[in-house]
Amino acid sequence: MTGKKLAGYAAASAARVAAAWGAALTLTMLVRPGDVSRIRYSLENLRFTGIAALALFAALTAASALTARKLRPGTVDYAALLAAAAALAATASYRFAGIYYAAACWVIVAAAAALCLTGDRLRLPERELGDRASRIVSAALAAGMFVFVALVCLARYAAYYAPTYDFGIFANLFENMRKTGLPVTTCERDALVSHFTVHISPVLYLLLPVYWLVPRPETLLVIQAAAVMSGAVPAWLLARKKTGSALWALVFAAVWVCYPAFVCGTFFDFHENKLLAPLILWTLWAAENDRRVPFWLFLGLTLLVKEDAAVYAAVIGLYVFFGLRRRGRGAAAFALSVAYFVGAVALLSAGEGAQIWRYDNIAEGGFAALIGACLLNPMRVLGECVSAEKIPFLVQMLLPLGGLPLVRKRPAGYLLLIPLALVNLMPDYVYQHDVGYQYGFGSGALLIYSAMGAVEEFWPLLRRTSAVCAAGLCLAAALSFCATGARGDLYFDYYREEAAQRQAIDGALSLIPADAPVAASTLFTAHLAFHDEVYDLDDTTRFPRYLALDLRRMTETEEAARLSELDWLGCERLEYVPGVVAVYRTGN
Repeated sequence: MTGKKLAGYAAASAARVAAAWGAALTLTMLVRPGDVSRIRYSLENLRFTGIAALALFAALTAASALTARKLRPGTVDYAALLAAAAALAATASYRFAGIYYAAACWVIVAAAAALCLTGDRLRLPERELGDRASRIVSAALAAGMFVFVALVCLARYAAYYAPTYDFGIFANLFENMRKTGLPVTTCERDALVSHFTVHISPVLYLLLPVYWLVPRPETLLVIQAAAVMSGAVPAWLLARKKTGSALWALVFAAVWVCYPAFVCGTFFDFHENKLLAPLILWTLWAAENDRRVPFWLFLGLTLLVKEDAAVYAAVIGLYVFFGLRRRGRGAAAFALSVAYFVGAVALLSAGEGAQIWRYDNIAEGGFAALIGACLLNPMRVLGECVSAEKIPFLVQMLLPLGGLPLVRKRPAGYLLLIPLALVNLMPDYVYQHDVGYQYGFGSGALLIYSAMGAVEEFWPLLRRTSAVCAAGLCLAAALSFCATGARGDLYFDYYREEAAQRQAIDGALSLIPADAPVAASTLFTAHLAFHDEVYDLDDTTRFPRYLALDLRRMTETEEAARLSELDWLGCERLEYVPGVVAVYRTGN
């Protein structure tokens, strides 16, 4: 045996050992409970890991022997090493639950891929993925993620973890829309007011027929999960057109359904902002394919989501003008968006007013002051955008896309970053730069579209390594999901482990007559949304007929003080489960 062959066998054997050990560690973390970050966990499970590694090593040895005549030496070992590295990275990202950890794992797997793929050690299949297979897998991914997200949302609601802001508001709003046709709610501003005095969202009426058929808060959660995941369809269509590859179409459909801002944001109950993502992508699909009627239809629907949706619509108009070079349509879309925004702000001024206070960290004094600050002191604005607390959000938005939106060849591609800066990074309002809320859907859709554009621009360079690059992008999205969105399954544990508490709360709230006004703790209001008058107990000056208190987060001292106060006021205690719930009837 020559020295070169001997070195090759030695390298393949080392890869086999590493693959077996990595797969064994993955199996250990999957089936053995405990704190994986501590060495004690590893020592306690050493025997299990060792036995698993030996069994896997034997299995790989047998597989190598059986395929020796059909495959090149080392093929099984290097393929197993690559698979084990990816599986270990995904499992560890889930267990350690950190986006920086996921980024580090991505780098490590990339190094493993470089080791396995260079030197002709491992050859990837050269067969091109067909459109039919790509569609089927994309549809399966979207359907599977829809089920997962919907179940997490339903478990969260059923376990009493959905607060007044914002699910209690929307649950009460849709119930009142069903009864009266008016977009009014009592728990948003501690009085019966129109939601449109706070946010202008006519698009909600498009969902009303479905809610009318199944008038329950859960219906909103299912509708929303379906709407968000339906964005995989335009993602597939756009990627297929821009890259000409069914594989990359599948990749971007997978990126869409795994995107942390979409998955984690959807967990936070219902909000109209989440409709932005699919509508924006359908608008861009229509623009790319020169479909005039669908373009104006989807652009109009985007504007109807909320007053600040005009930011995304205006950017689309700019991109259509400069990027797609459809001057008339782009200019008209931009002008329409600006006009709509001005009109919406004028309408809101008669109500609660536009929430420009969120930009007080940059400039106080309204839109004029904000524009002036951007023009006169842009470096201060940049400092706000990259402050320490916003860096994790940036990583969560860009890591699943491999940073592609930052490497565009055409300057027009950078226009798509405007909403990310304006909506998410410039304000000091903490929720706007947190993927766990509703503010990342519009900018996220534009970032995914921009990543498609980057792949299109660099396609001549990517063509030879298309499969490797596609796998790398898929892995980035998968690891980001494991570190963030997959943690949503904790609500299944809450639902199961807190069954007794949940049943006690169900029973207590059922004692409140359906036609009676009630003030309830924030995590109870959505369950009482069918009442004509429901108020947030922590945000009201009212003292209605019934009170429902959530005692789960009170200390014993706080609980005793609160109940003593109500008893002193002469309220009648209808139900009391210590540490869980109390329901009172007042004298009003």
